[in-house]
Amino acid sequence: MNVICSNSNQATITAWSNDFSFDSVFNRQIMAHGEKNGVVIAITTSGKSKNILLGIKKASQIGMRTIALTGNNKYLDGKVDFCISVPSNETPAIQECHVIIYHYICMRVEEELFG
Repeated sequence: MNVICSNSNQATITAWSNDFSFDSVFNRQIMAHGEKNGVVIAITTSGKSKNILLGIKKASQIGMRTIALTGNNKYLDGKVDFCISVPSNETPAIQECHVIIYHYICMRVEEELFG
C-alpha cells in the first residue's frame, strides 16, 4: 500500500515549485505515486486552488477515486467522486470541520483494515 501526504515533503514541494510551478506540485506527486483504484483526498477551503484541481484531474485520469473536502461552494461538483462540503464561508470554521472529517475518515479506514 502506497500512502503519502503530498503537502508534507518540503524538499519535493520546494524543488518542484522552483524548477516548474507550484500549480503542478500535487499533479506531479500523483503521477509518481498514484495507482489505479487508489484514493486521493483533496482539501481545499475555496475549491478553486489550481494545484488541487490539477491533482484531482490527474488522479481521475489514472483511475483513482477522488474525495474532496471543501467549503460552501460548488466548484468541485462533478470533478470528484465524493465532495464533502462544509456549509460555511468562514475559512477557520471550514478548516476546523475538515480536521474532524479527515480524522473520522482515518479512523474508519483503520477499523476496516485492522478491525
